[in-house]
Amino acid sequence: GLSQIMIAIDPSKFNNSELTDEIVNQIVEDVKASQPDAEGKEVLYPGERALRTREENLREGIPVLDEVWEKLK
Repeated sequence: GLSQIMIAIDPSKFNNSELTDEIVNQIVEDVKASQPDAEGKEVLYPGERALRTREENLREGIPVLDEVWEKLK
């Protein structure tokens, strides 16, 4: 069986945004300092790959297969 639970916490109820940002940055730094599971790889935090893809697509455009593009035209 599979069980999951999600808890949403509003950090503004516990501290200010500056402290929350500092805590998040410390967590990200800790994650990024972890040893990757294979040499030459890097440790990514959740959503980092999607963020990189979005930035690349905004900068270079969204990649589309040539055959799909031809059908769209």
